[in-house]
Amino acid sequence: MQNKKLQPPSSLSPPPPLSNPPPSRKLPTTREQHHLLAPPPLTEKLDPPVVTLDDHFRKTKATPRIYYFPLSDEQVVEKLKAQRKSIKQ
Repeated sequence: MQNKKLQPPSSLSPPPPLSNPPPSRKLPTTREQHHLLAPPPLTEKLDPPVVTLDDHFRKTKATPRIYYFPLSDEQVVEKLKAQRKSIKQ
């Protein structure tokens, strides 16, 4: 292999100029860019309050805490009836 650098032939003419160059556009300054790219102002979104287990359930005083949901009065009556039935049998 030869280590010669290829040179373009000198008989080529320069390329023709562009027929219609694109119109030059004024670029916005950095301050204008900042104004154009600024996000819209955020509407104040208040986060909803955090709902904890304490808000939904009752808990025991002893540790570790046991969270429970108290029975309604109707549920208590039904449960007592079922217990009495099972004792009679």
